[in-house]
Amino acid sequence: MGLFRTLSFVIIAPVRGGGIYGGSAESCTITKNSATNGSGTWQCSVTNSIVYYNAPNQWGGNPSFYQNSCTAPHPPGANNITNPLQFMDGAAGDYRLSSISPCIDTGSNQTWMIHAFDVEGAPRIIDRVDMGAHEYTPSKSMTHRLKPIPINNIRHTRFISPVM
Repeated sequence: MGLFRTLSFVIIAPVRGGGIYGGSAESCTITKNSATNGSGTWQCSVTNSIVYYNAPNQWGGNPSFYQNSCTAPHPPGANNITNPLQFMDGAAGDYRLSSISPCIDTGSNQTWMIHAFDVEGAPRIIDRVDMGAHEYTPSKSMTHRLKPIPINNIRHTRFISPVM
């Protein structure tokens, strides 16, 4: 139990919570886990995360609450999607989002993300935060730019540098 931020989980558990058992997940990718019940999460609060391709089920237990996340079937909570998320190459363990992923720019910006980074060291917020542990970057050679970032209805401007 605890708070997990910007992590990717691939775990096998015997009974419940293959990815996470209890606690909270924010901006995490929880995939390819297995457990008898709640293969992805069990009794968790999940925000801006991807919980997909876990077997035999994605989530379970009460209280499981999801917000701005991608999983199926549709969980309790607001602004969730069930569309297949389109990893770059999930079969090979590449859980970055492809350019056609419905998880791009669909998360909810949080104050803690202003100076945070994704699992590969890219800024956590480029426009609107993406669901999951990886922030989609169209090109490693993107140019420097100033970008307004809305957080809790306040507009911040950060200098976004390229990821090399």
